[in-house]
Amino acid sequence: MANKRQRKKRIKKLAQMKRQLQKRIKEAPVVHMTFREIEDMRLKEQTDLHNAKENDRLEKTAPYQKALNKKYGGIVTVKEKFINPCATLLHRCSRCLKEFYANPCMDID
Repeated sequence: MANKRQRKKRIKKLAQMKRQLQKRIKEAPVVHMTFREIEDMRLKEQTDLHNAKENDRLEKTAPYQKALNKKYGGIVTVKEKFINPCATLLHRCSRCLKEFYANPCMDID
């Protein structure tokens, strides 16, 4: 008899726990998507992330690029992110198509 009572208590407790769990967890609606739609979303997220990083890089190099444009007439561009005035950065000349390294503090007076 004791085993029967214990089993009933256990079953009752499990049923109560199951109901509480169902209250806590609400099922999310299932969205059916094709593989192509998933790939498009993934590519869009990657593109947005890349664009954000590129915009951040351009914002950091903008003052230095303006100074280069003033001195060289827009011929020289910076290919790396501007960190500080004494860092060595990769530059590119659009006239002769050469790439060279230079320090911003040495280049702009």
